[in-house]
Amino acid sequence: HNRMEDDTHIKCSNLIIKKMPLLIDLNMGQYLSRVYSTLGNPNIYAGVLIMTLPFYVLMYLEQDTFVKRFLTVLMGLLVLCNVALTYSRPAYIAVVLSMVVFLVLKNKKMLPVVLLVGELLLPIIPSDIIKRLLTLGKDTSSLYRFNIWETSVKIIKDNWLLGLGINTENFKIVFSNYSRYTPP
Repeated sequence: HNRMEDDTHIKCSNLIIKKMPLLIDLNMGQYLSRVYSTLGNPNIYAGVLIMTLPFYVLMYLEQDTFVKRFLTVLMGLLVLCNVALTYSRPAYIAVVLSMVVFLVLKNKKMLPVVLLVGELLLPIIPSDIIKRLLTLGKDTSSLYRFNIWETSVKIIKDNWLLGLGINTENFKIVFSNYSRYTPP
């Protein structure tokens, strides 16, 4: 029984390493490219990958041998490497916050240790990732999202009781009217 589980882990690892599509967006700049798999969008790919991380944590906690735990960690690290290669800033934030929340829920006394380890790991984070994080709020993508949020808040304030109706066309029309409106 254990031999079969070990074989399954090895086969899954091999499948992930050999067959996982690694499609890359080369339009991010001279040195920066983003992995997006078959999903066409690196942020969506990162979101899908992040949803798998709790399963790796659970698998790790449930394993009873070193080999099984090692393989589980290896597979989880492959997922984290792919998340890193998406250069998705929300994904980076989600991974860090989920780790902190998990560790605090598991053992609140670990929070200072986690923060210290996180601070010690900062120098080894690749410079491309640091550069990408530092553009948060300064690039057109972030500014566009902030504009969408501000406009949505205005719409919610003006339509808080009855909303806009049940179809998405209403929202599209109202949103376009609001985004053209600029206060005097």
